[in-house]
Amino acid sequence: MTENIDHLAFLLQLCDVISTAYERNSVIVTTNIPFENWTEVLGSERLTGPISTACPTLPHPRSRRRKLQSASCKDSPDKTLKQKRQSDEITQQRPRRTDLKPSHRSSPQQKRPVCRPPGATFSNRRLQFLEVIEKAIAQHNKTIVNATQCNEGMVEVGLYEASSTLLERGVISGLDMTPETAITKLTWTLGTKIGDQRVTQMQVSQRGEQSKNLFDLRYGSCGNESESQTTFAAYQTLDRRFNVGQFCRATVRLSGLGFGNVTWGEAVRIYVFMNLATADAKTPSDHPRCIAGLSFVCDENGATFNPTHVIENCKAASTIGDGDVTLSVVADEGVEFWFDELFLARFAKA
Repeated sequence: MTENIDHLAFLLQLCDVISTAYERNSVIVTTNIPFENWTEVLGSERLTGPISTACPTLPHPRSRRRKLQSASCKDSPDKTLKQKRQSDEITQQRPRRTDLKPSHRSSPQQKRPVCRPPGATFSNRRLQFLEVIEKAIAQHNKTIVNATQCNEGMVEVGLYEASSTLLERGVISGLDMTPETAITKLTWTLGTKIGDQRVTQMQVSQRGEQSKNLFDLRYGSCGNESESQTTFAAYQTLDRRFNVGQFCRATVRLSGLGFGNVTWGEAVRIYVFMNLATADAKTPSDHPRCIAGLSFVCDENGATFNPTHVIENCKAASTIGDGDVTLSVVADEGVEFWFDELFLARFAKA
């Protein structure tokens, strides 16, 4: 129990607690601050909204404000009661519609969903939610954007392992676009672009709606548990709108990484090279084109890894070329590996 809930930091923690317990446990919130004043404490309806969404007994701050405005009107009590009775009579007399179509939120014809998960770990804990996302993108060719609910910061799908499940299923990073901007931009993109063009278009600034441009490159998979490999090399073509002079950050990520020919407790390392297709186990780790060196300890259960590595700016900038971008993955000599997918994300100032 905590008294005097009047600090922003605590209320932000409260959002996380409610998100964690959502549909799992019961949460009772008691405070001496009226709910209609929570927006004043938090400074924004965006921060108050997730709490009211997760707690069905709490109204959304906008609806609560409308109720307060209605209650404070100058109409007399008799007139208000009379209006309520008239409204009830109209509702009772109104015929029930049986031909109504499902809401657009659940319609299979919806083409531009924008999701706003209440936390970074939300999607990672809900397998049913992930199944719906995967089916929508893979089978129904939907384009899904993950937008932020915060006033500051941005959404980068796959930066942490918690959101990697969304990246693997094809969800697009909304960066620092507002949900309203994401919907408008997605509507335009669906009408003018097709296929992978939509992904690139959504992550590149058109009219200053986002502060950074994101260029995602996917290099596919490498082998499997029964057919592991010692080296991997593949290339992707970078979008022509990428400006080397505006480059600011790059991230490389491996999904479902596993190792063969290793013993329990053995430490192994893999190395990622950029634009060095001939790299192998004998290539020195201090080579100028080595952008990542990752260490792992294999356990007896054969668990897989999902490492993310932020590339040093000096290395990423020095290895950037004007054309295709080649990534090579090698392991220690004698060690075999496999992975489900290899990603490279490059950020540039918009």
